[in-house]
Amino acid sequence: MYRAHTDYEFVPGNCFFDSLAHAFHNHGWSGSGKELREIVLEAVREGGEFVDAAVAHWAELCALEEYKFASCIKDEPQPLSQAARNVLAKTMRNVNKYWGDDFSLQVIANKLKMRITVLRCESTAFIQPQRNTPSHTVILGK
Repeated sequence: MYRAHTDYEFVPGNCFFDSLAHAFHNHGWSGSGKELREIVLEAVREGGEFVDAAVAHWAELCALEEYKFASCIKDEPQPLSQAARNVLAKTMRNVNKYWGDDFSLQVIANKLKMRITVLRCESTAFIQPQRNTPSHTVILGK
């Protein structure tokens, strides 16, 4: 049985993460939207091939409003150094600059072993943990 929740508290700019945290509470997770954001930032700081691919994508699109957060690394050599990844993660912590994206969904799905489905206008994002069998599924509407 599915239930729709539309009356949860959120911080403007962090509503993506706050809505995920609200959905996860129904599956026994007690963290906040800010904690989910920190999971993503930790992945950025750690780096790796998945992060490198996302950074390259973000750097190419940083002229667009939703990717302006990446303008801080636009001219940095790829793959990013640890220092540049730290600067990027610090920028992404700002709820007015980084709002979350498919990269965030994949990082969170992997870390929490959850399948996440986002229903969007005319498309659906279905995120499956890469190396784990999910224990729960959450569905979000946008």
